[in-house]
Amino acid sequence: METFSEDNNMVERSSPIAPANVSFYKFCNNFSALLGLGGEFSKEENFALLRLGIEYGYPFHENWELVSNIANDIKFSAYNSFSLGIGVAQKF
Repeated sequence: METFSEDNNMVERSSPIAPANVSFYKFCNNFSALLGLGGEFSKEENFALLRLGIEYGYPFHENWELVSNIANDIKFSAYNSFSLGIGVAQKF
């Protein structure tokens, strides 16, 4: 996969992984804001990233939720990426 960085230099990536430590702030009944820091790691080059997003949780059983989210990974000195997610969460 090939993309361009902010100074129009070619950035080559193969199978990058982007873990991040994310905090959630519930601002409405079922909505949460996401904010986190992490990195995108690939054999070619690594980038630090800031993850911003929003999540909606639909409770379906006592401590269980069906969640969906959209997030933007802002990579420093590189490109940005968006992600959509869906999952099941258990509240503790």
